[in-house]
Amino acid sequence: MMTGWWKVVTCALIIFFSFSGTNEGHAEGKEGWSELNRSSDTILQYVKEQHYEEAAKIMETFSEKFLKVSAAEQGLSMREMQTITSAYDDTLSAVKSASMPHEERVMKTYKLRLLMDVYADSYEPLWQKMRDPLFNELHGMRMSIEENGNPYTQQTDAFLAYYGTVEPAWSVALEASQYQKINSQMQFLRKMAAGEPSKKDWDRHMDVLEEALTEIFEGKMEDEVTDPSFYWLIITVSGAVFSCLTYAGWKKYRAYKAEILRNSLKRNRGQ
Repeated sequence: MMTGWWKVVTCALIIFFSFSGTNEGHAEGKEGWSELNRSSDTILQYVKEQHYEEAAKIMETFSEKFLKVSAAEQGLSMREMQTITSAYDDTLSAVKSASMPHEERVMKTYKLRLLMDVYADSYEPLWQKMRDPLFNELHGMRMSIEENGNPYTQQTDAFLAYYGTVEPAWSVALEASQYQKINSQMQFLRKMAAGEPSKKDWDRHMDVLEEALTEIFEGKMEDEVTDPSFYWLIITVSGAVFSCLTYAGWKKYRAYKAEILRNSLKRNRGQ
């Protein structure tokens, strides 16, 4: 029969090894997410350069590594698993679909890149770099509402394209209430764009969108220049939108983008 002393020692050893196993699993999971983050960046670079076969090979090892990481960590919710799986499937389709336009391939791959960066627990999450693209498009929408009573279709398309790219990352990085707020406003924007709302309704919704975005980005990266890699995303979204425009619409949109660029350069010189 065990003495009281040995019972204490045995319990202490059980607790020690239990925590040791948990910490090892956590460390393995953290390093695994870092590897997945690096892989997602490599995949993105290959897709940008149209090296789709190389990207496809990394996608295979990415899948295997993710299964190991998720098994080791065991902390993912069903919603997170669905989000990651969906982003992975989008990227896989972008890599393997020969009929998909290059711009769309890049946009789909960015989803996985931003999402993996969240799980890598980066000091400066990449999704914060989406501030300028989103606010620039929002500003352009406001300008055209003032001039025409409604935004150009290409502006709402570009704004929603940027949101679609960052949405998977936000779904896991933001507080649930914060994510639900911005997501519901984006859904409402889609309905407005398909209808014929008044200028007053547009103004009201622009205010709500700006408030929601400011709440997300407040105090983050305000004085930082956009990461050079995100100019790729801006060019990609613009290219995808331009392909759907008439010549007249393209001229108006080009003038609008030129004005945004001039304003951005002025701000950078003033910093």
